[in-house]
Amino acid sequence: MKVSYWTNGEGYWIRREWVDQCPETILITGKCQGVKGHKGEHWYYRPDGSYRWSDNKDNPKRGGCSGMTPPGHKLYVSPVDKQPEFWGNNYTDKEITDSDLIARLENDDPPEGDDAGIDRPVDMDDIPEELKGRLEE
Repeated sequence: MKVSYWTNGEGYWIRREWVDQCPETILITGKCQGVKGHKGEHWYYRPDGSYRWSDNKDNPKRGGCSGMTPPGHKLYVSPVDKQPEFWGNNYTDKEITDSDLIARLENDDPPEGDDAGIDRPVDMDDIPEELKGRLEE
């Protein structure tokens, strides 16, 4: 999803738009977690914490190689250091003040149609009774 609308449930709305994620696949198993068109190597992290990387043909630095670096290795790149480059952390927010658009959003009708999501606080009255017990556990 590239666009999402967020509300505090009290009439305040923002439109969040993310940059595109890099489409490159690394070592057959993972998608690059950088932004589309980034410089430097393609990269992602496996659930075991290993840093997987692949040379970027648009900005080569590793002779066309790919590989993985486990946590603890002297060349390991910490996920903390990659956070600014992570595509999901690259977005712009715009406050929505147009009353017609706010009315549409309040009725779950975003202008982008199926390509946009709406995030709002949960209304406990909308949760089926059989699920409410699970939330209280």
